[in-house]
Amino acid sequence: MDQKLGALNGGNPQLTSDINKFMLGGAGWTSLGVAATLACAYVAHRVGWIQVRIKREAHIPNPKKAMPKVNSRVLLVMFHPTDRPDVTRYAVYTKIYNDGDLVARKLEGEWKLMASHGIHEAHRVIRADTLPAFLPLPLEHEVTGHVPSLWSEPKVVFEVNITLSYFGLDDKPKQYHATYDYDFQHKCMVQRKQTNEDLL
Repeated sequence: MDQKLGALNGGNPQLTSDINKFMLGGAGWTSLGVAATLACAYVAHRVGWIQVRIKREAHIPNPKKAMPKVNSRVLLVMFHPTDRPDVTRYAVYTKIYNDGDLVARKLEGEWKLMASHGIHEAHRVIRADTLPAFLPLPLEHEVTGHVPSLWSEPKVVFEVNITLSYFGLDDKPKQYHATYDYDFQHKCMVQRKQTNEDLL
């Protein structure tokens, strides 16, 4: 072996000695292989435990999410009737939805539109056996009466109130209330008030 290395490095004995020190024998390579395997096994083991811990923590239910939580959104939308594309109308679109993980049950309440300056007021009864998180409850109301007041009267009153009672799986009654006001400057509905609380 030394003769071969000597031939390769031009017969320099110091270089041959350095190469021999650098190269490991069969036992040295085996030890290095075992050490590398153990190190890889340790790293894989630690990574596995970290992943298991992360998945466990992800499955721990959040107490705030593990209950129904009713919420809503209200928009004032312009539309054109399909039979009269030349006519512009306005509607209030309301979406009542469940922001929690559990189904809301026995949903009951009302949707009220209070208005001034010749805009017609409205009232709707809301009832639903269940309100799951994946299935919101939509309501649509076409605005009637003197609708131009929304654009011409800065002091116009145009307010939507939603009041609901519902139950979770624990059979404790809860109540949701939200108020939306018309913002004359931005020509849109803005939520002014919202409560979602236990009744008992």
